[in-house]
Amino acid sequence: MWKGLRRFFSGCSTVSPAGKDASLPAIDQEDPDQLMAAGFAQHQQGNLVGAEVFYRKVLAVSPAHPAGHYLGILFAQRGDYRQAEPLLRQATLLDPDNPACFVNLGNALKAQGKLEEAAGAYRCSLDIKPMAETYYNLGNMLQAMGRLEEAQENYRQAIELRPDYADACNNMAYAQQALGRPEECVRYAERALAVNPGHAHAHNNLGMALRELGRTGEAIARYHQAISFQPDYAEAHNNLGIVLMEQGKLDEAIACFQKAVSLKPDYAEAHSNMGLTLKYQGRLDEAVASHRMAVSLKPDYADGHLNLGLLLLQMGDLRNGWEKYEYRWRKADPVPQRPFPQPWWQGEGIQNKTLLVWGEQGVGDELRFASLMPDLARMAGHCVFECEPRLANLFSRSFPEIEVIQKRDPPRLRTTGSDIAFQSPVASMARWLRPSLDSFPQHKGYLMADPERVAYWQQCLAAIGPGLKVGISWRSGNMTGDRAKVHTGIDEWEPIFRVHGVTFINLFYGECREELEQAERRFGIRIHRWDDLDLKNDLDEVAALTMALDLTISTGTAVCDIPGALGRPVWHLHQRYYAWDDLGQNHMPWYPSMRLFYRDWNEDWTRIIDTVAQELRLESEKI
Repeated sequence: MWKGLRRFFSGCSTVSPAGKDASLPAIDQEDPDQLMAAGFAQHQQGNLVGAEVFYRKVLAVSPAHPAGHYLGILFAQRGDYRQAEPLLRQATLLDPDNPACFVNLGNALKAQGKLEEAAGAYRCSLDIKPMAETYYNLGNMLQAMGRLEEAQENYRQAIELRPDYADACNNMAYAQQALGRPEECVRYAERALAVNPGHAHAHNNLGMALRELGRTGEAIARYHQAISFQPDYAEAHNNLGIVLMEQGKLDEAIACFQKAVSLKPDYAEAHSNMGLTLKYQGRLDEAVASHRMAVSLKPDYADGHLNLGLLLLQMGDLRNGWEKYEYRWRKADPVPQRPFPQPWWQGEGIQNKTLLVWGEQGVGDELRFASLMPDLARMAGHCVFECEPRLANLFSRSFPEIEVIQKRDPPRLRTTGSDIAFQSPVASMARWLRPSLDSFPQHKGYLMADPERVAYWQQCLAAIGPGLKVGISWRSGNMTGDRAKVHTGIDEWEPIFRVHGVTFINLFYGECREELEQAERRFGIRIHRWDDLDLKNDLDEVAALTMALDLTISTGTAVCDIPGALGRPVWHLHQRYYAWDDLGQNHMPWYPSMRLFYRDWNEDWTRIIDTVAQELRLESEKI
């Protein structure tokens, strides 16, 4: 009779107690069915102790009885999965056609972290009878294992069987977001909410996708919805804080992170986010404490270690900062590594060795850290530098003693040469070559533009007319997340454009024709550009043009790094405490020719733009 009674527990639910003192009729202590009925009644009433007594009596009389399955469920409900597992395994052998046996075993294995075995148990259940809940469980399992493509396929199966399965739709939304498909995340989160408008997790997932799509106001509204339905939802408070931080509403963001950690004190990510926000406010010691709390709570939290490292660099603690900077390889979205076979250089002697150095991250980073190459050339027997292809000509001319090759995939055979003893990412060399602020050279430029092309651009600029020739870039090509707040709109540059005796040259490398034309009409000026000059890809030619200019003014992009590396004057519109590259100084140690104009987190660009305009007027009057 018990084979047909197929109840099974879920890792997310418990038996609801209905009272523990139910009177029982006289029971034949030798009749397993009567004992089972009594045990099951106690189990349903929430009396786990009484149920266990009867289940054990059943098994004493009949060892192969399905009571073993229920006793396994009981242990699992208590959280005693080790005792539950052998009983549930035995149930799958005694009742191999019962999908519930395999689901319960899968749940117990999952609770013990035996994810592969748990996934196998769920698959066995599905072979017997495809059920939406089991596909959902398997999807959750695969998602926990990082196998998101497989997870989303199981969620899809669950939704096909149960179109109104809100939890499956929500978890599908989460998987799609993790796979970098925010539009799909929106679709499934909205489907979950159509079934259950109060699904707090779906509101949160929808908020994450909307934020990534740049629909910030809608994202904030969704996070507030999530919190209204589940006030103790720490993750929603944290995510709301992230958006507010990106908008520059730092006090409000800190309040969100504080709420998140009050609800979930071991929430390492929220502690680290609070550290980032405190850093932006200049509260550096408090920021350090928050980051240290994050990594103490979660020692393998690579993003937390990296955030701490960047903050230490910002504070001028280069030795510890560079050490933590190595966590960039292990963070949630790690910096890609090159597939070279050589051991990584750890600062040992290389006087008679060949070292392979490879560029990483963006063009600006590669330009900045290329300042280390002259030092390395003096230290190593030979150096091979695999760089961004757009920089190859510039680097080859600037570092004739170094073998410069262009990055390719798959890599060139030269990178596997038997003569190469070590490899190093270009930024990792700073740990050994720039251990202190005193180790930064006062150079006059370490890159060399093509002299013939510099002369050409000098002629072009002279033909425009007299006056100061100033290159400009007002924003980045990437304005997502919190990057937008550290750049400007071209319309904010009016005081600069009103300075007489200045000729402006566009250096912004993205599509900006409409912005330039609007500025020209509004301010009655001409911003010069050449249609045959590819500012994004022909960086050797951009370097020649930059070398010919009197000055470059830019927000924080590679447009700043090029004149800095050439040793040409550059004015950097900089938000204080946003980036780490000033290393806690009021100047840029990497670039002696760079001048920083700082804005604080709680002000707009008006004061800085006015100051730059005044300084530019003084420069113009010198001509």
